[in-house]
Order: sequence, then structure tokens, then C-alpha cells
Amino acid sequence: MPSLRLPLSLSLIVFAVLACFANGVPYIKDAGELASSLHGSGVAHPTGFPAQHCLAPLLGLMPVGSASFRLSLLSALAGAGVFLLTVLAVAWLTGPGRGRAQSGLEDRAERLRTTILGSAAGIALLLCDTIWFHLLNVEVYIPSLALSGLLLLVGLMAQDDDDLGTAAPALVGLLGGMAVGMHVTCVMVFGLVTVAGLFSRYLGGRRRAASGRLLPAIGIGLLFFVLGSVVVLYLPIRAMQAPLRNWGDPSSAGALLGHLSGRSIRTSFSTQMMTAEPSHLLAHGSVYVKQMWVQAGSLAPLALAGLFVLVKRRPMAGITLASVLTADGLFSVLVNPMGQAEKQTSTVSLFVLALLAACGAVLLLAKLLEMPASGSGLSRRALTGLATLVALLMLVWSPVTSLSWPARLSRVSDLGYAAGRRAFATTGPQGLLVTNQDDLTASALFLGEVEKRRPDLLHLIKQMICDDWATAGPLARTGAVELARNVKEVRQETCRSGGRDDMVEAWSGLYKRLSVMGTSVAWELGNEAVDSLFQSELAPGYPCAEVVWGMEDAQANRRLARFFAGYRELLEQSGPGLQDDIGGNSVAEFQRLTAAFLLVRPSPPAAGDAQTQAACALLHSATVLAPGNCQAWNNLAVCQLRLGRLEEAISAAGTGAAACPLYATVRVNLVRLFYFGHRTAEARTALSELKQRFPAAEYETRLQGLREQLVTYGFGAEAEDLGRFLAR
Repeated sequence: MPSLRLPLSLSLIVFAVLACFANGVPYIKDAGELASSLHGSGVAHPTGFPAQHCLAPLLGLMPVGSASFRLSLLSALAGAGVFLLTVLAVAWLTGPGRGRAQSGLEDRAERLRTTILGSAAGIALLLCDTIWFHLLNVEVYIPSLALSGLLLLVGLMAQDDDDLGTAAPALVGLLGGMAVGMHVTCVMVFGLVTVAGLFSRYLGGRRRAASGRLLPAIGIGLLFFVLGSVVVLYLPIRAMQAPLRNWGDPSSAGALLGHLSGRSIRTSFSTQMMTAEPSHLLAHGSVYVKQMWVQAGSLAPLALAGLFVLVKRRPMAGITLASVLTADGLFSVLVNPMGQAEKQTSTVSLFVLALLAACGAVLLLAKLLEMPASGSGLSRRALTGLATLVALLMLVWSPVTSLSWPARLSRVSDLGYAAGRRAFATTGPQGLLVTNQDDLTASALFLGEVEKRRPDLLHLIKQMICDDWATAGPLARTGAVELARNVKEVRQETCRSGGRDDMVEAWSGLYKRLSVMGTSVAWELGNEAVDSLFQSELAPGYPCAEVVWGMEDAQANRRLARFFAGYRELLEQSGPGLQDDIGGNSVAEFQRLTAAFLLVRPSPPAAGDAQTQAACALLHSATVLAPGNCQAWNNLAVCQLRLGRLEEAISAAGTGAAACPLYATVRVNLVRLFYFGHRTAEARTALSELKQRFPAAEYETRLQGLREQLVTYGFGAEAEDLGRFLAR
């Protein structure tokens, strides 16, 4: 192992810089929910991440900063660890192999060059947007990447170093047990490292020297794996104590296994995970490749060279790295494609790519130095310096240029936190706050459970009203006693199986009671089956709709004007650089949901025209901020048609169909719009594409409804044409 003094010093500097950027409030997505769970020693969303929860109390002892800042420091510390592991792994992989004589890379200048290139790769890795996004906020991905990187480095060292003896299986087993308490990608890396280590040390070319040591090594590894996995016991132990945040209540063996295996995630996203549909696989794979190329495309040539040379110098190390890169790519495409848009995948892929790229740069420079000298020594030094500079530029170019600095700095904004605060302000005294999406739900959890704001209100998650573990904590802490009593009674009457029908029935029963009580309700839009129950009483408000019982339409329009002013204020505060960015996607989704609500809300004709125009303005903004938001394009097409702008509607639907090849709804609407415009030939082309891309079950019922609509509206010839298509 090379000297640690310089790499450690550099990693401390990296940590200090990252600590300066650590977010003092939750950003978006899961940050607020995970911060609430870590701060209160609760149980987080699957898979629970018990190892991270065991470390969180140490950060809570720090006397400086907010709770979010202190918890974000764990990501910053893990990021510095990832940087250090990158430098050390590059030095190990490019150093002299087993049984080789000392080479020119062992002198001081070569070690310094290796450290510089390894450090450049480490910095480039941290600047990749997927990594940078989680570095500054409370999340599980960077601590998990640090553990994966440590597992990979220990595994690579064990392949070559016989002096490690029984320490290798013990250390790998211990880290593997802890991996069960982190993100599932850690377990994936552990499995691949274990297989590669067993083959290299006991089953491969050195099997004779290791004869008789295989079973003891497996036994030692299993023993330490069990010791490491003790962290998992945190989940049932804390669940039995009924903490405020107790996701899934994993107090029983079955619930614990379901939590660790992500059963609820697999159920919710069953149509997207492990799909065998070729078009879906192609779309998910193209997203993965595009994200990798945008963030780290300039590293690819060096990474390919590094892999080629490593396979020749250290075959098992090269095979191990290639296997991890492939497995993480398959995980991103097959297991968690829904996480691609939220930058929850490819962290391990980026780490391996940075390692290979740095190794490629170091080993190619070594080959250059080994070439016979031609000309003066100055020319040789200049050539080596130029090659080093080119390698450094290739290592950092894509990571640095792939994300604008305003967007990069927005990662420490209060986007989600501000949304939560506005929702809290919208809710009246002794009122009910109902959230639906991750962004608002997570920030509301943080505000209520960590910062203890508004103890007088009751916060419920719309789709989880029938889940005991989701409602027990909020009902226990709220000061709205009468409201809590009514919620408990309604849940007892309606929540039987915990299915979707029970959820709708529960809200229907609560709606009747709230109407009598006159309770103020701040309601986040997004679940049509439940939103429709409250539709006549909802008035727009950011990012919720405020229920005001008996409110007149004129009052609703005045509130609507204040609402749009609030949106403009939010976008101005968010700053530039959010277009097609994860922060912009969150704002765009809020806009889309509110616009969709405005399109279906009944109102007088005069107010309806104003609401439709306002909805179209919101939807246009949503498509600018998030060009990949499929539903926004579809909603914009509907909105433009509502205003009589057929060509604009066709343009919006066509753009949505091109941007979202797996979204059948917008393609059906494109067919509808073509028929409305008497453009039968184009409608037939759209129908053929629909048939090629989707199974019949996804569009036949909708097309039958469209045919009936065409007949009703007097488009007889078009209805017959569609009928012939359906008959085939």
C-alpha cells in the first residue's frame, strides 16, 4: 500500500470544502424523510439503512449547525472517503504486481504523478452530478458508495496479497455484513468481490498453494458476516419502541424481511422493475448510457485503455472491476429504472469508471516513459508533461462541464424546505395537512418532527391513511385533538384490508366529517381518485390546494391570483440553471398537478376560460423546466385543445410522444387530435407506431372510447377508419 500522508491530507481538504457546502435544510426527494428518521432514531423507508442510523447519533452530538447540516456531514465525510479510496485504489492497481520487480513507477516522481492522476479522478467523480447531488444532502447513496469502494479495495488487495491470510475473508465478511444495513448496491459489490476473491485465492491458479484453506476461509468470512450484519437488529429493536418515524413497522420477522428486501417498492413499481419488454429495456438502457456519457464521457477512452491494460497485468482485478460495472448497469436498467430520473442509480458505475480512467492514464504514461528516448531530455519531459495535462483534462472535462454552476449550487438551496414551509403556512389553526408526493411529504416530516413546527396541525400522507405505522406517530403528536379523534374513528370504520378502495373510502368518510367540522385543510394534489372527492371545495394554493368550505368562485379566483404570484416568486428564488434538472423537475411536477386540477375543476364559463389559460401557462412552464415530463406534454395538449388551438395541441402531443416513447396516453391523444383535424393519414401512422410500441392491452380500450367519442362529435368517417384499425 502506498504512503497515506498525501492522500489523507488531500481527503481532509476535500471534506473541509464539502462541509462548507453541506445543506442546512432538506433539499428535495427523500432528504427530509431520511433526516427525520435519522434525527429521531426511527425507521426510514425501505430498505431502512440501519447502519447509517447507528452512526447518526454521533453527528447529533455536534454543537454546531442545524440538524440537517449535521446529518449532511455524513455524506460529506463519506465523499472524502470515496476520494481517498479512489486515490489508494489507483495506486494499488497501477503499482508492481505480485512477483514483479520494482519499476520506474516506484520512485518519488512516479508516485506523485499517480497521486495527482488518482486525485483528479477522485475530484472528477465527486463533481459528477449524480454524486454531487447526494454529497451535499442527507442521503444514503454516498455513505453506501464509500462502503462499496472500501469493499472493492479490500477485495482487490486480497486477490494479490498472500500476507493478508485470514484477515482478508474476515474483513470482507465484516464489511459485507454491514453492507446489508446500507443500500442494496453494497450487497451487490460484496457478492462480486467475494466470488472473485474465492476464485483468485483458492480456486484459480493459486489453488495448490491454498489447498486446505478454502473451508476455513469460508467459515471465517461467514462468522464475520454475521457479526457485521448485527446492525440490522436496529430495525426491529427500534420498531418495537414505536418511534415517531416507523416506516413499515419491521418489528416482526416477516415485516423485517419485507423491509430489507424492499417489498413495498417492488409492489409499487412492479410494472417497471425486471421488465422483459424490449422497448422498455431499450429506453431504460438508453437513459443509463446517456446519463453516464453526459457526466463522464471524457473518461471513457482512458477507462477502456485502463481496463485493457489491467486485464493483461492483473487479470482478476480487471475482471472484477468490469463485473461490478456491468452489474451496476444492469441494476440501473432492470431493478431500479424509476430511480434514474432522480439520480439514485449509477453511483458505483461512476466510481469504477473513474478508477479505470485514472489507471488508464497512469499506465499509458508509464508505457510512454518506457519508450526509447528520441531527442533531448527536455523534449522527453515536455512530452510527458503534455501527456499528463491531456490526461488530467480528459479526467475532469465531462464532470465539470456537464452541470452548470448555478444548477450545481442549487443543490444546497431550500427548494423542498420552502415548499414545506409554504404548505405549513397554508394550513389553518388546528388544521389538516395532506401530502402526496415525496418532495412535499419529506419536507413536511422534517418541519414537524425535527423542527417541531406547528404542533397544532395534523399531517397525513394521502395514500397511507390506512397504514397504522404511518398514522400512529402524527395522531399521537398533534394538538388538533378533535380532528385526530375523527380520523381515528374513520380509520376504524373504513380501513379493513389496507387496499386502494379502503383509502378512497376513508377519505370519503373523513370528507363528510370535515365538512361539518369546518376544518381548514391544505391538500396536495396528485391522486385523482381522492382529489375528486374534494374537487368542489378545493381552491389552488402552493403547493397544496386549500379547502375552504362554502367558498365562492370569486374568492377562489382572488386566491388563484395570489397562488400564481407565489409560483413566480419560487422560480425567481430558485435561480437559473434548473431547466431539465432534478430541481426543475420537482417544480414542474407541482405546476403540472395544479394545472391538471384547474382543467377538471367545475366553474362558471367566464372563470373557466381564465382557469384554462392559467393552466396552459403553468403547463408550458412545466415543459420548459422538465422537457422529459411526459404527463406535462399530454396535459398541455389537452389544455391547448380546450382553448381551441388544435395545431398547438398537436405540436405538444407530438413533442411528448417523441420525448416519451413509453408513454401510451400521449400517443392515443395524438391520434385523437389528428382525427379532430381530419388528418387521417397522420392518424394512421400514429396508430401503426402505437401498435408497434405497445401491447394491445395498453391502448385498445382507450381507442374504443375514442371511436365512441368521434361518433358522438360527428366525425363519422374518422370513426369508421379507426374501427377498421381495431378490427384488424
